[in-house]
Amino acid sequence: MTLALSMAAPSYAAGKGEPRPPEPKTLDDDTVVAWAARYLDDEGFRYAGWDEEGVIMIDLRSVRTMKDGSVRYWARKEGYKARKMDDLALVRSYRSLQEVDCDKDRFRMLANDCYPENNLGGETLGSEEIDSAWRFVRPDTMAALVTELVCGYVAETAKLDGAGKQTDDWRSTAGKSGGSN
Repeated sequence: MTLALSMAAPSYAAGKGEPRPPEPKTLDDDTVVAWAARYLDDEGFRYAGWDEEGVIMIDLRSVRTMKDGSVRYWARKEGYKARKMDDLALVRSYRSLQEVDCDKDRFRMLANDCYPENNLGGETLGSEEIDSAWRFVRPDTMAALVTELVCGYVAETAKLDGAGKQTDDWRSTAGKSGGSN
C-alpha cells in the first residue's frame, strides 16, 4: 500500500496548548493518510509506512554511509495514541538512530529519544544509547519497508547527476506493514 501525503503543514502543533490529535477512526490507507497530513509535521521526512500503533517516517537528511558500508539514519514513529514504553511515562512520539546493513539484510537500534506529544513535542521523557545486536529483517514487516526505503535511497543517490541532484527515477515506497519488527 502506498502513502501519498501532501506536504501541507499540520493544523496541530505539539506544545502549543492544543488538544492531542484523536486516533484515526479506522486503520486504512485513506484514513491514516488524512490523519498524518492533518496532525504530523513531516518537513524533511519521508513516510515509510504505518501499522496498528502509528506512522513511521525517515529523516533522509540524516542518512549516512559508514566506513564498513552500513547505513545510519534517524527514524521517527508518531503514535495514534500514547503508549507505555519500558519504565517511561506514556509516549506518543519517538525517534531512534538505526543502522542497516543493506548487503546482509539486517538492522539494529543505536539510540532512542521518547516524547509525550506528537511531532517530538514536550520535554524528552528519556533518551538511551542502545548496544543492540544485529537483527535480520523479516519479510512483510515495518523493518522490511524501512530497510527497502533506506537502502533504495542510498543506491539511487549514488547515481547523482553532475549538478548533485537526485535522478528523477527514484521513487519512495511506503505502505502498511504486515507485522512488527
